[in-house]
Amino acid sequence: MVAYLQAIFERRERDARQCQDLFQILRGISNTDGSPRYDVNTIAGMFISLMFAGHHTTSTTSSWALLELLRHPEWLARVREELDALYADEREVSYQGAARDPAAGELLQGDPAHPSAAHPPDAQGRRAAVRLQRLVDPGRHERGVSIAVSNRDPALFRDPARFDPTRYLGDDGAADKHLFGWIPFGAGRHRCVGAPFAMMQVKAIFSILLRRYDFELAQPSDTYHEDHSKMVVQLKQPCRVRYRRRH
Repeated sequence: MVAYLQAIFERRERDARQCQDLFQILRGISNTDGSPRYDVNTIAGMFISLMFAGHHTTSTTSSWALLELLRHPEWLARVREELDALYADEREVSYQGAARDPAAGELLQGDPAHPSAAHPPDAQGRRAAVRLQRLVDPGRHERGVSIAVSNRDPALFRDPARFDPTRYLGDDGAADKHLFGWIPFGAGRHRCVGAPFAMMQVKAIFSILLRRYDFELAQPSDTYHEDHSKMVVQLKQPCRVRYRRRH
């Protein structure tokens, strides 16, 4: 993919084509000395990030959300009851449709929040400790936090191992106890800018799937695990469920 994009951008450079698009804008940004800020290789990396960022994380969060609901049928029944009431008027599944009744969709809102915290697709967050570096240590250091550990902290989450979508709703959530308690999307100025879209995307997926299909586990419940062998944490294969259209 890198080679493919680089070939396109390099060909445009040779042809001196002037197009009013994002590539041309990025190539036109200069440093204070007049040199180009971004080379073709850097821009190719940006485009790859724009194209693929969020795909794996959203699929992992959606998969765990479904698995946790199937492991806890009482919650699945409550989420479905909420969805049936929310879409009883056959409204379109959209941001605008859900916004018509802001009080609805609370359990569904909390459901994907649980797997994104309990089963985070990115298990580690890292930041360069610039301020600490200047005050304490002249060397360059980075500080990291395991999101998979911090989001199971009993000081911040009541009964953290238990599946409970309401944990992230109301006034007693981790965000109220500590500013950076709930960090599956990062925190501070570098928090993922796509987090609201990702959560809306997962809710839209389940607003359709849970109303159209019945699901059941196709293998023992304790055989679903994370696969930490890749950069993004996925589910270890095989990972199967059965589904059939609801009547």
